[in-house]
Amino acid sequence: MIETFEIANNSNSHCVNCKKQILKGEARGIEFGNYNNNITSRYYCLRCSKKMLKELLKEALKYIELK
Repeated sequence: MIETFEIANNSNSHCVNCKKQILKGEARGIEFGNYNNNITSRYYCLRCSKKMLKELLKEALKYIELK
């Protein structure tokens, strides 16, 4: 799950979901993980980040009673 957003400081990253290159200066979503006791980062473009967060909120609203 996306934990934070940042502005890409270079153009080396690609979206994990759609494989689109994330250009320098673009915002990107970041998911942190642990792989062989090393902290890793997975990056998502804004379009995929928005889609993931929208699905998360839709699922969460099933369990939240709004007054």
